[in-house]
Amino acid sequence: MANNPNAGGGDEDILPILKPGGVRPDDLYFADLALDDVNIEKSTDGGSTWFEPGPGGVGGIVSVSVDRQWLAFDHAPTAADQTIYLMDHELSTEAIRFSANTNDGAWSPPTSGMTDPELILPPTSTFPNTNPGPVFTDPRSHMVYGVFNASTVNTNRANPPFGKMPNVWEAVGPAPAAAGAPPGPMVNHPVFKGVFDSPTTAPTPPPGTTTFGNNCSNDFPSGAIDSAGNIYAVWAMNNARTNEYMIWFAASHDHGNTFYGPFQISHGPGAAEMPWIAAGDNGRVDIVYYGTNATNPDGTSVDPNIAPPSTHWNTFMAESLNANAREPVFTISQVSDHVMHNGSICNLGLLCILNGGDRSLADFFQVAIGPDGLANISFADNGSSPTHVEFARQLSGPLALNNPVAVTCLASSSIQPVSAVSRKTHAFAGDFDVVLPISGNAGIEDRSGGANGNHTVIISFAQSVTVGGASVASSDGQAMVSSFTPSGAAITVNLTKVTNQQTITITLTNVSDGTTTGNVSLPMAVLAGDTNADRFVDSADIAQTKSQSGHAVTGSNFREDVNVDGFIDSADIALVKSKSGTALQ
Repeated sequence: MANNPNAGGGDEDILPILKPGGVRPDDLYFADLALDDVNIEKSTDGGSTWFEPGPGGVGGIVSVSVDRQWLAFDHAPTAADQTIYLMDHELSTEAIRFSANTNDGAWSPPTSGMTDPELILPPTSTFPNTNPGPVFTDPRSHMVYGVFNASTVNTNRANPPFGKMPNVWEAVGPAPAAAGAPPGPMVNHPVFKGVFDSPTTAPTPPPGTTTFGNNCSNDFPSGAIDSAGNIYAVWAMNNARTNEYMIWFAASHDHGNTFYGPFQISHGPGAAEMPWIAAGDNGRVDIVYYGTNATNPDGTSVDPNIAPPSTHWNTFMAESLNANAREPVFTISQVSDHVMHNGSICNLGLLCILNGGDRSLADFFQVAIGPDGLANISFADNGSSPTHVEFARQLSGPLALNNPVAVTCLASSSIQPVSAVSRKTHAFAGDFDVVLPISGNAGIEDRSGGANGNHTVIISFAQSVTVGGASVASSDGQAMVSSFTPSGAAITVNLTKVTNQQTITITLTNVSDGTTTGNVSLPMAVLAGDTNADRFVDSADIAQTKSQSGHAVTGSNFREDVNVDGFIDSADIALVKSKSGTALQ
């Protein structure tokens, strides 16, 4: 941030927030660690220029004596009320803290994210060792969550002052009570509790039963929430019997009060570390990590911190479509198309400097799920060239969203349809079409979709085309594409579960006429009984339907046959009356 004289150049986090109305580019918030504080910058032009947010830059500095900050946001309690959260740990005591900023005002004082007596009171106090993971929010309850690793008094004594962190915790609390106030009060719930090392002095355990104390700090844990409110946590941890480092996962089905698991995701022989998780719709998660199948000469798995130069690492993603189930299933695929690192990966933070460990990959990498349901992954790579950032994008396979929509980074809509209609069969009277404009205001379908909310949309092009896929986005997330059929220049899309009083968006992906390929999005408004298509159902629609009662259904009055039974009669009048007072936003 060249225009900020206070920039520290340390740990950084960046937070995109969609502008009201979906206007692009997103607002961006950038957090930069300077040890004595965290500097916050904002951009409204896609990162071209930056400034300290708030009047006079009042929101530009937060926290003191800080390390490893994370950002998240929420709109609570209204869309106009934007709250940004910062989670960190205090540099000297390593206490987990949360701060809040409402509507680019001044930051709140921090509140403690460690309130459980086991964490803060002797003889079990965790101080001084924690690793904070990300902060995230529930847009329905407006609760704020964070996950972190923690040591114990016993592990600190074994390796002062920074003992192993065998435990993973969650902190959760409500939104600020008022602008300028911190979130909370925060409460803690254990995600996982590990075991300690076996004693090295008598009495020692019998041969073959030695326990390697769990260490969950490789480096940060990660957490996420899906659209149904399920909470997920992932971390890298050694096996207490074999000392093999793998990726572990736990889920909460009760808003973070209790966690189910853990489940091992990666598989040996070898090692895995630096996990990150992104959650989509109910039970759908993407988890990324670095992995190797290297072993020591005796067949045991390598320790990532001291792995030999012959150790080859790749980036992997594990996807689950039932992460909220009793027995979640994960499908693992390799993301990197070449070895992206050789040798050790030190996950001891600043201590890597003291022991000569390789920290060239930094401490974490991330995955995000786009509106199209595809995974987007950024990771460090120095396998065959100087260290740089790689970007990988999922091209196929199961999606993390049930109703994905096209995004601007996909192929552009350079191919355009020439017409579109919503077609319904009015019994013996035949088929009639509501015209759906290609641009401008969405066409309004006023006819009933029946008990299942079924509609058929036909999108036509100038010449024959092929289509890669079809999806629909709705405000309630319920609408689905039941089938789509290309036929020459026309694509028929059958929709189901489309509820009333909303505007949906139908998207065709990878539409190709043999020369040009692109994606096409078409809006359609649904408002039963709006026979005059003025976005309101009122006395004018009732009068219009009454005026056609008893008439045959034709191309000029088919909108009044709202129940599509081939007659315009009292049933249609009653249906329009029942919707009187409804409107499109």
